[in-house]
Amino acid sequence: MSESALPNIDRGAHLLACFWIPFPCASLLVCTRFYSRIARHELGLDDWAILPSWVLYVIGLVLSTLMVQHGGVRHIEYVATSDLLFVLKLEIINQPFGVFGALFGKSSVALFISRISGHTSRWRRLFLIINVVLYAVISVVNVAVFFGQCRPISALWDQSLLRSGHATCIEPMINTDISMLQAAFGAYLDFALALLPLTFLIELRVDMRKRMALCLILGLGIIAGVCACVKTSKFSAAASLSDPTWGSYSLYMWASLELPFVIIAACIPPSKPVWDFVMKRKPISVSNSGSNYDPGSNSSYRLIPVKVSAYVESMGPNKSFKHVACNREDPVPMDESPDQVWRTVQIMQTSQVIPAGEHLKKTREIVDRGTTQ
Repeated sequence: MSESALPNIDRGAHLLACFWIPFPCASLLVCTRFYSRIARHELGLDDWAILPSWVLYVIGLVLSTLMVQHGGVRHIEYVATSDLLFVLKLEIINQPFGVFGALFGKSSVALFISRISGHTSRWRRLFLIINVVLYAVISVVNVAVFFGQCRPISALWDQSLLRSGHATCIEPMINTDISMLQAAFGAYLDFALALLPLTFLIELRVDMRKRMALCLILGLGIIAGVCACVKTSKFSAAASLSDPTWGSYSLYMWASLELPFVIIAACIPPSKPVWDFVMKRKPISVSNSGSNYDPGSNSSYRLIPVKVSAYVESMGPNKSFKHVACNREDPVPMDESPDQVWRTVQIMQTSQVIPAGEHLKKTREIVDRGTTQ
């Protein structure tokens, strides 16, 4: 088919639907998340990381909408000459907003997982740190190569400079390969962040129904991962120099779906107290610990270690026992009463998920079970 026979089709309406339909849901969940965290006095780094992701998402939506309105997804021969440079320039400017928006969104999810898993999961924390840092490095390199591939930079949207010999560019496939690497690693990270919570949800003391619900809520990032996988496969078509406006349609569509799903997946678990209030009229209670969060109820949970090396029973003259936790092999009595008898009961080290504010109570129960053995 010759170029003159290419159909004069404007796919802008469909692309605008992909842009704006997820926007109200993502925006509402961001607001709900912050309302829930502020009401419970537990704002954290994961909340502040999702905010720039949403801001970059909104900026990208505005730029993409302007691009579509000026014929950005039609065949290039049907785009007015006065609009073509503007459309191509918007495509270039829009690139870092999508890349860094996804970076902040995935970082928020990683910080949230680190937050609810507590300090007992060193391997999880190390896994999250390594992968998020690698993704950040790849994203920065991707943007740097993208803007540095041509000199002067105006050759990125004005191809006449390249044809006339007034500009030089590196091989286009270098930028395409790096962009595909960044997108593929982002897809891997989406799946990893969605599946990692399964490794500690099995330790929650909740029924199977609630456990499955938590797995579903925390696994919503799989949808973003699927979008990222499809997006990765569309880079080759978008790299077309002969018809860049038409070829970038699929890439824009899947990129516009990935970022809001990242934001939605990141905001649903922290927003659950508000959902419980609306649906079940459960009051949004202030958290006992600002760093704890339970995705299953309005009370906070955290995976914490319970370590008791020894436990002391002190029996006084009235034959009643007083319990004192101790980290020494030979405990020292709390007073000088000669009638007191001391006994050391060995307690095994354990770890469990217990409600915040009930650490001492749970430790007492563990010790009581040990003394009856």
